[in-house]
Amino acid sequence: MEKKISDLDYSEIAAAINGYLNSEASIKQYVLSDLGSEVETIRKNWKGDASDKYIGKLESVYNDISNTCTALENLGVGMSREASNIYQNQ
Repeated sequence: MEKKISDLDYSEIAAAINGYLNSEASIKQYVLSDLGSEVETIRKNWKGDASDKYIGKLESVYNDISNTCTALENLGVGMSREASNIYQNQ
């Protein structure tokens, strides 16, 4: 069965994709920048094992969130391409 996308469906898909991409951008802008600032503050002000362990945990959280952002971006771009191809070829 051939896939079809109406104009309304296409606009709803575009809105959902923009939501994914805006979420990803907001996470990068606020959460990741705050985590990075926190790590730098700890590096300047803390010393010893406690600092190393805490920074290690923050870096792990940073990496997990960054990977989630990348997945969101890839999902949004992939959905956009697929919807665009279907819409243009109908």
